[in-house]
Amino acid sequence: MSGKWLIIDACVGSASSDKESVQSKHCIKFLLWVYKKEYHAVMSEELCSEWKRHDSEYSIKWRKSMREKRRLHKINCPKNEELRDKISASEYVKKDANVLRIVLKDIHLIELAYRTDKTVISLDEHVRVHFKNISTTCEEIRVIVWVNPTNLKEQPIEWLRNGALPDDYRKLGFMPPKKTLYRNGHKLRKIAEV
Repeated sequence: MSGKWLIIDACVGSASSDKESVQSKHCIKFLLWVYKKEYHAVMSEELCSEWKRHDSEYSIKWRKSMREKRRLHKINCPKNEELRDKISASEYVKKDANVLRIVLKDIHLIELAYRTDKTVISLDEHVRVHFKNISTTCEEIRVIVWVNPTNLKEQPIEWLRNGALPDDYRKLGFMPPKKTLYRNGHKLRKIAEV
């Protein structure tokens, strides 16, 4: 099967409900570009249930269109107990018991991404920060690309137009240099500052 496989969190579909809000407009535009550029959306049983619980009129139409084009896939994705154990054992998680609860709520996104093209689309910046911090000791999380369709600094539409490449600065494990905006003589993209 050709085309990039994306894991799109239910919050993106849910946010496309109010056509008047700025957030909704960005999510609708992003989902439309996923459809136009022939990307594939991948869901597990758990993610599919989340989408159904938080459906909007637009997200129902979008999923139907993606299904008709055979670009919405439901795959079996068992829990990755080894990954979950690594997360539980990380020093970052041990500092605050609430962090484990927060990341385990969305770990299925990481598990799905790791089995496909390692790309998550989500609005949840809170859990993203936790995954970034955990990634310092967890290689499986470090390689996951995370894009927020409402964060214009990330240029999400341009990213889709250009093939949704796994740019290093989009990966959860990316650490920008602390002292300079230059590395090996090349200026880092401003997005790295996000």
